[in-house]
Amino acid sequence: MLNAQRILDNAWESIQSLTVNEGSWTSNWLAAITGLRSVGHVLDKEDGVDPVANKIISEHWDQWENEYLFIELNSLRNNLLKEGNGYPEHDVNYYGEHDECIVVQITLEDGNDGIDFLKDVANWLQEELDEIEQEIENFSE
Repeated sequence: MLNAQRILDNAWESIQSLTVNEGSWTSNWLAAITGLRSVGHVLDKEDGVDPVANKIISEHWDQWENEYLFIELNSLRNNLLKEGNGYPEHDVNYYGEHDECIVVQITLEDGNDGIDFLKDVANWLQEELDEIEQEIENFSE
């Protein structure tokens, strides 16, 4: 298993926590954004130590730089970490007989659902990690 998989799994936990408002939504938003973006860094610095893996990862990385989801993720990360803003509009909705269930609705500047965006990025990264891992295994055979 790639080390980057652990980071992606942690980002998924933050995304899930956002959907049910476990803890601070701002902390979960920050953790999800930075966790998703860290996947590439861990691939490069940890998983890419092996020359074969490094070549495969570099080829994928070059493609990521033109991927819409990755560009948008970078923008959100930069707004949060480099500019100190980037927390989108949100609504907290309570439902159930005793308002025991809470759902956070996050709306990005472009009007898209923030949680759906995070899920799309996480799913895309999972596909990329699976493909990278398979390519590394195929090369080793």
